Amino acid sequence: MAEESRAGELLNWTNLELMMDPEPPNPSLIVEGDLPHPMKKVVLEPFPELLVEPEYWPTKVVGYSDGAADVITPYSVQVPLSELTMGTKGIELIGKDQSENIDIPGI
Repeated sequence: MAEESRAGELLNWTNLELMMDPEPPNPSLIVEGDLPHPMKKVVLEPFPELLVEPEYWPTKVVGYSDGAADVITPYSVQVPLSELTMGTKGIELIGKDQSENIDIPGI
């Protein structure tokens, strides 16, 4: 029987850090929080292409699981800014119950 994959789940975070140090993998965005249950991966996913470039590109914090039991587990994901889609001022990070505009210097 093939393993059934589950849809992504929006996640909240407890800490954001924008690292502008020029050494790889920087500049980057670090997002940290607690998972509601164990997950295979946590990613930052941009919304699909928008008709007009926004000031802050909507980017979701999403976790993927395989239906494991509920256990709160810390997570941390670091994504180079070069891998994120930017608006004219930065990105809008979107979680389950929160969102935040993040200004990216130099764009």
